Amino acid sequence: MTTVPDEDRQALRRLAHWLTAGTGVRFDGHQRARLLDTIRRCARSAGWESYDDYRVAVERDRHAFDDLVDALAVGETYFFRDSRQTDLIQRHLLPASAAERHGAPVEVWTA
Repeated sequence: MTTVPDEDRQALRRLAHWLTAGTGVRFDGHQRARLLDTIRRCARSAGWESYDDYRVAVERDRHAFDDLVDALAVGETYFFRDSRQTDLIQRHLLPASAAERHGAPVEVWTA
């Protein structure tokens, strides 16, 4: 495992926090390590030496943002191919969860 200088580690955390705030996707535990590794790989691939500069680029350039999100996304779609599953979520689980939250946003995590 490579050692990341403290300044870079802080910049990576700022970018991860910004990304989480912007997408609503939380990266906890081992997912956090994957997030940081993906950010490092994408920044280097795009030619950025500074993670703060990369964050600014991602904030300003929709294509750079989309590329980063695509790199983080898991391309599995088989779950959504079964209409019974989406029907269960739409008709039963989401309304029940929304009722329990009394108007607060419903957070959904998928694996």
